[in-house]
Amino acid sequence: MTTAIVGVGSIGGALARRLVAGGESVVLAGKGTSRAEQLADELSSTKTRRAPQ
Repeated sequence: MTTAIVGVGSIGGALARRLVAGGESVVLAGKGTSRAEQLADELSSTKTRRAPQ
């Protein structure tokens, strides 16, 4: 299953980290792409998907 998370602030970021730690794939989206990209880079050592731009 892939989970889409809209908003990568404190709650969205924590949720993404927990889902990825549990083996789930996530798609991240935010107001600006920079925070979503930073979180995706942080999680890139585990299963993370990046949405095409």
